[in-house]
Amino acid sequence: MAPKAGGVASLVASSLNSSFWGTEPHTDYIFLYGGGGGTGAKLARFDRSDNSVTMLDEWSVIDYPRLDETHIFWKSQNTIQRMALGDTVPTTVASFDNLISMNAEGPDLFASTKDTQGNSSISRIGKWGGAPVELTTAPGYFVSVSASSEYVYWIAAGAAVGDAKIQVVPRNGGSVTTAVTNLTNGEGISSMQSPQLMADETGVFWISDPNAKLMHLTKDDWQLHEITAADCYSPEGARIVQDANAYYWAACGKVYKLPK
Repeated sequence: MAPKAGGVASLVASSLNSSFWGTEPHTDYIFLYGGGGGTGAKLARFDRSDNSVTMLDEWSVIDYPRLDETHIFWKSQNTIQRMALGDTVPTTVASFDNLISMNAEGPDLFASTKDTQGNSSISRIGKWGGAPVELTTAPGYFVSVSASSEYVYWIAAGAAVGDAKIQVVPRNGGSVTTAVTNLTNGEGISSMQSPQLMADETGVFWISDPNAKLMHLTKDDWQLHEITAADCYSPEGARIVQDANAYYWAACGKVYKLPK
C-alpha cells in the first residue's frame, strides 16, 4: 500500500540531460525518455545494479513508451507500435483517426481518441492486435489514460484552469465515475497541463508542477493526497512508475525513488 503522506525520496542518479522527464521500469533497467525541440525523443537506460546511465538512441517518433518483460510499446502519431526489446523493427498494433494517448497494463493496451464531432473515447486493445473495444465515449477531451487490473483512469481536460477532472470506468466496461473535479495547477492538472497518470491497486498517481509533487488519488475514498515533493519544476508529461518495491520518477536531470 502506498503511503498517503510522508516518506523520504532518495536521489539515485544525477548529471543527466535535463530534457529527460519520463521513466519506464524493466526488471534490470529503468528506461528514461524525453527531448523535443527538434532534437527527437531521447531514450536512455538506467542500470539498477550499478546506477549507471547509457544513452541508447534518439527516435523522433517515440511518445508514451511502455514496457513489459519482452516488448516496448509507444504512440507514433495516430498508431500504437510494438517492438521486442532486443529488436529494431516495430509492428503496428492499432491505428486511429486521432490518437491522443495510450498506455499498457497486463495483456492489454488502452487508448484515448477524439473524433471530428468533439467526442472522446476510451478503448481497450489486445497487445497483439485485434479490433479496439470501446469502453466509453462522451463530449470532451480525454488524455493520460492509465489502467489497473480493475479500472481505467483518464483526465477529462477542462476548457479553463479548474475545469479538469479524473474519471474512471471498470476495465471491462460499465458506468463512468467522476472521481475528482475542479483540479487546478496546484494539483498539476489544468487546461494547459496534463501529466501522465499511473494507476495501481491503490488508486492513481501523477507528478505535478510546481516542485514535482507526487500526488495520489486513493480509490477507497477518492481523496487526493500530496505525498512528497522534489526541488524543481516538473515538465508536462512527467510520469511516475513502479516496481514491486518502490515508485520512481525523473525531474531536473535526476531520478527519484520512493519505497512502498
